[in-house]
Amino acid sequence: MRFYVLLLVLSFVASPVKAEINSSLILAVDYSGSYVDRRKDGEMKRLFGIVNRFLSKAAERLPNNVSFKALAITDLSSLEKPDCEAEGFSKGIFGKKVKKKGQYLVKPEKKSSGVSEFETFLSEVCIHQLLKRSEKGAGGTDISGTIDAVVTIAREETDGPKVLVIMSDFYEYRAAGLPSFKFDLDGYRILMVYRTEYDVDANNQAKLTRKKAEEWKRRFESAGAEAVFLMDERSSRAIDKAVKELL
Repeated sequence: MRFYVLLLVLSFVASPVKAEINSSLILAVDYSGSYVDRRKDGEMKRLFGIVNRFLSKAAERLPNNVSFKALAITDLSSLEKPDCEAEGFSKGIFGKKVKKKGQYLVKPEKKSSGVSEFETFLSEVCIHQLLKRSEKGAGGTDISGTIDAVVTIAREETDGPKVLVIMSDFYEYRAAGLPSFKFDLDGYRILMVYRTEYDVDANNQAKLTRKKAEEWKRRFESAGAEAVFLMDERSSRAIDKAVKELL
């Protein structure tokens, strides 16, 4: 009897298990001139580094396997393909599984002070693609189209929890002919990282971007978002508070 039980266990361990996506992690980056232009050397790289800390923590705490994608906010956001993507997973009870291309462990090795494979992917692979994209820029800012794409992709990949990070000044400039969208953000946890700038209205009055970001925050909450954290990009230490409040 013991032999058959052992044989059953061994066969279970040896059998490949199809990886199921149990959570979604998406980064949306605004590449319009009002967000990426007039930056100091290394500023965008520093910002991506701060956001990567949050993304790596989120991947570690979300149910594995985690689908990660970086999407662009442009004048045609609805048609954009991911600039980089990966899948995060943890070791199972029987040790490290056989990895496939694009898969990364989301937790550092035990007794190690180093970072995880997933965080290394973000800081050494993905960041270069995002910086290259920021140099290209965009002719508009269709935030609505990006949110619709996020919801569509995440819904089709998983029924699990979803975390969205948006880097923008939150001023939307989209063509009049583009479709309007009604968002369903039920269960989403959202980190909004905004650039502090100002715009001048029709009455020649300056308005800070925080006001516009606050408007989007209320819109996300009205659409059912579980939690929304608003962060001035200058407040680099606030990322730790965002981790506590959102994860």
